[in-house]
Amino acid sequence: MIRLVLLAMMALASGCTQLAPIQDPSVSPGEDDDLAALLRDTQGMIVDPIEFDLPQTTESLLIQRALESEPPKPKTFWQQLVGDFSLQRLPPEYEVEKQWQSLRRNNPELLTDFLARGRLWLNYIASEIDRRGMPAELALLPYVESGFQLTARSHRGAAGPWQLMPATATYLGLQRTRSCDQRLDVIAATDAALNYLEDLARQFDGDWYLAIAAYNSGPGRVSRAVAANKKRNKPTDYFSLRLPRETQRYVPRLLALAEVVRDPQRFNVSLPEIPQVPMFETLELESAVDLELLARWSETTVSDIRSLNPCLRRFATPIEGSTVVVPVGTAGKILTELRALPADQWAQLSEYVVRSGDTLGGIALRFDTSVADLKASNGLKSNLIRVGQVLRVQGGNQAYADAAGEHIVKAGESLWTISRQYGLSLSALQNANRVGSILRIGQRLTIPAR
Repeated sequence: MIRLVLLAMMALASGCTQLAPIQDPSVSPGEDDDLAALLRDTQGMIVDPIEFDLPQTTESLLIQRALESEPPKPKTFWQQLVGDFSLQRLPPEYEVEKQWQSLRRNNPELLTDFLARGRLWLNYIASEIDRRGMPAELALLPYVESGFQLTARSHRGAAGPWQLMPATATYLGLQRTRSCDQRLDVIAATDAALNYLEDLARQFDGDWYLAIAAYNSGPGRVSRAVAANKKRNKPTDYFSLRLPRETQRYVPRLLALAEVVRDPQRFNVSLPEIPQVPMFETLELESAVDLELLARWSETTVSDIRSLNPCLRRFATPIEGSTVVVPVGTAGKILTELRALPADQWAQLSEYVVRSGDTLGGIALRFDTSVADLKASNGLKSNLIRVGQVLRVQGGNQAYADAAGEHIVKAGESLWTISRQYGLSLSALQNANRVGSILRIGQRLTIPAR
């Protein structure tokens, strides 16, 4: 079953949250808290090695089409967003404009380019925040978290535009498998992050500053800081708490970015144009579909499809089903083509994970293909391959379930969860590996064909 979903963009609405005055901050205002530090730190993030940047021409084409189809509106996206800001402005003690001067002199377009990273997704995120009645400034949080780098990973294990930790992602219902890490899925991760922020706001009695701080350092740490101040008869607003340095800089960074968006002329910044109409659609698939088919039917490339779906790790969508993003106006055609094609032909490409001792010649022989075809299918310029590399095999005779080839057991996994992940029966997995019910971390399991 396939369900077509059009992501309609809605207008933004405003709310109101009050900020208590600054009381004895541990970090002095203006001390490396602003945009200069934000831009520097996000530049240093780890980028997932499996990253497919949407070609500039393709992204520009999507945005151009959206802008051309957008009816005239009295306000730009940024003006609409600013009109719905509800958090109190950053206190003047932080001197955002003064701190920004040196960086602006060195590269006046740096912040413009930084904000342009979210052009494809920002209107969708803002509309989701508006739908929930949350502060509009939260639409800028992915810039603070990851610099809006969709595949960014921190040294501590957080990943994606919202930088969700593995345990938090599991708690919020996001899946992390060999075929897809939903923390990198903008739609799924945005839904999870906003759910989490709403939960935190309720936990801190509607204080969004404490909720945002807790998103950064955890609710337990913020709660303990609040309790410590209460015990000492001190104020318990965000700026009065003794929190880790990173958390003390976190909210000011968000508010500093909001200041620039609010008054770009004051900072001599040109804000990138953001369409206020949909630029993409989603298809909900309940089984695997080759990305090559999705690319062909949407008149794009496999690289484009993977760029729109940074969660995907294979050359086909997950066996267990998924929501995939495609350019606006193409989902209907894809749906028609899928209905016309027998379901057993949706995922004909095989994938193989290179193991120690493998050669291109040996893999070609196994899949009844040629070395030349293997190199062409995977963009290889030489016969060199590395252990763990995923190869796409055109003309192969193995099912998509072969794609994993091998699975390395991780903490918390069992034979049952692994069999479910690859769409196998428990007995098939046991027979292929001659194992009982006990596994050890790091154990290598063979994944047989379904």
